Amino acid sequence: MGAILFNSDVLKFDVTVGIDQFSFQVKAGSPFCGIKNLPDGLHVIHISSSSNDDGDGIRYGYWFQDSRGLYMRYDEESGMYQMSREPDDAKYERMLQLGSHLMVSFPKLDEANWLELTRFISYEQIETILDARYPYVDSSMTAMEESRVLNKRLRIPNDSTCKHFKYTEIHFKSPDAIRPNHEMQDYMDKSHYLNHVIVARDMRGHINRLLGELQFAFCNAMLFGNYGSSLQWHNIIELISFSSKLSLTFVERFDKVLALQLQTLPPEYTEALMNTEMWERCLTKSYQSNKLELTKKAYESKFDLEEENEEFESVARLETGTLPNIDSDYGDDIDENKPSVASGVYYVRP
Repeated sequence: MGAILFNSDVLKFDVTVGIDQFSFQVKAGSPFCGIKNLPDGLHVIHISSSSNDDGDGIRYGYWFQDSRGLYMRYDEESGMYQMSREPDDAKYERMLQLGSHLMVSFPKLDEANWLELTRFISYEQIETILDARYPYVDSSMTAMEESRVLNKRLRIPNDSTCKHFKYTEIHFKSPDAIRPNHEMQDYMDKSHYLNHVIVARDMRGHINRLLGELQFAFCNAMLFGNYGSSLQWHNIIELISFSSKLSLTFVERFDKVLALQLQTLPPEYTEALMNTEMWERCLTKSYQSNKLELTKKAYESKFDLEEENEEFESVARLETGTLPNIDSDYGDDIDENKPSVASGVYYVRP
């Protein structure tokens, strides 16, 4: 069992603290020293407060695996807690003993669910995507690609000091995804792009790493309300669903992962984080649609799949029926007059 300490100063403002799926509020004026009895494994600490004048604040936090020596120190200049590590084990043990009675115990009810939600995420993968000693996330962070495209359109230089997600770049209509002389095949079936580009090149040949990134993106979308992460979550779902050449074992894992995510996502987040049009296509029109039984049941508990699909088909009948320009989302940044976009899959924010 581990712990994560907070400095013992009395809080000057209300703070909502979360560990994994569990959160609680610490009122201004209350002493609070952290969270104890953490089970071994991967965790994320997330914090939001209303320390500024208008009462609004971002939700931010840190992913970690080894909690030994970890503590959160409040930084007056930034108005945020920053993660640090105490190298002296004896000193850290004394800090734990002194603050133990002012610490909140990790809730056992969340442990099993959290283990499944993060089963395929490796800490090494988190370090790669976040590229930081203490992997930091907040609600406003964008993907590296998203930021690069927007900066180019706005004609401002890239800021190397800004924190970004280095998610795997997925462009469904790029030269990597659409091979010469295979345009129709690769547009309809993304197997070549998935297996021979994304998995072979970006996942080091290990397809379960893609499930890890899927889970990581989902957790960042759900826990931080991060829009860029919800885009990547949808990107990966669409890539897998519209690939025909996948092992049954992998598809079964994918089905279980998606079903649990849908069951876990709070109803109030559904509209903000889910592109229902994409989900309808994946669950009714994709190569894997007949194999995603657990996901369909979980989805139907949130939506009426048959009714949504009828609405989707009625909209589709209004389209011209022509094949879209397969290079449209890859070459957009060369047209100065087109609207700014940030990623390869899009849906409307509420």
